Amino acid sequence: SNPSDPSFVHVECPLQIASLAPAVELLNHTTNGALAAPRFDADRDSLVISTAAAQPKPGGELCLCYGALQTWEFLLHYGFCPKDNPHDRLTVSLSIPEDDPLYDAKHIVFELHGIPVDHALRPATPVKLSPWQESSSMDVDPGPGDWSLLGILSPQLFRALRILLVEDIRALGVIDVNAPPGTAIMLDLDIACLDAAEGLLGGLLENCQPLCKDKDALPIWWSQYGEVIQSFQETQHQLIMANLDAVRAARTCLASAAAARP
Repeated sequence: SNPSDPSFVHVECPLQIASLAPAVELLNHTTNGALAAPRFDADRDSLVISTAAAQPKPGGELCLCYGALQTWEFLLHYGFCPKDNPHDRLTVSLSIPEDDPLYDAKHIVFELHGIPVDHALRPATPVKLSPWQESSSMDVDPGPGDWSLLGILSPQLFRALRILLVEDIRALGVIDVNAPPGTAIMLDLDIACLDAAEGLLGGLLENCQPLCKDKDALPIWWSQYGEVIQSFQETQHQLIMANLDAVRAARTCLASAAAARP
């Protein structure tokens, strides 16, 4: 188009806009890609892809991070599932049973403490510590009275279970929803919460079993889509198992503390 042409129309575009970029589509994805996100350079009137702060290794593949997407989004938009995705989440929704005699009171407690009904389960992604963190970290496992006892399990999910499992209106008024797990006065309730969390995650795990155990009864679409769908199931299974392991470890710790009470 010629800008001097009367029919030429200039349109202001936002800084981020969906577009087709055939050359960019040749780049594979990795979470820590050596390439920065593509950007439009107005001076050069070109789409520019540059290396990020960390320089790629000589001879290594140049990869791009497609974004902080959940695994189902990779499957939906790109047709593959990354095996290790630190941005993956699985949402668990909790609600107060309508026939709960404490329904109104529990709803008020949820509102007062700002506790949501939707909670995200996250994967067990290893965290790389800096040299200073490694030298200053103590090789001590967390115990009762420490929020880190929950590991990757959502603290908000734990707080919600505390409210949901209370059966007495007087107890609902005195429980410390924000107390770290395993606090002496909350110990028995916290163990019950972890039991409930284990049952909840166990139920989710049932939905992530292999789709087709009988190889002689595979659906007609399996040859084309079966592998990638099975890969997605496996990533969700691993995510739930990581949270289930965190729940069981925390429960074992609190059960030991309960057994040691005078």
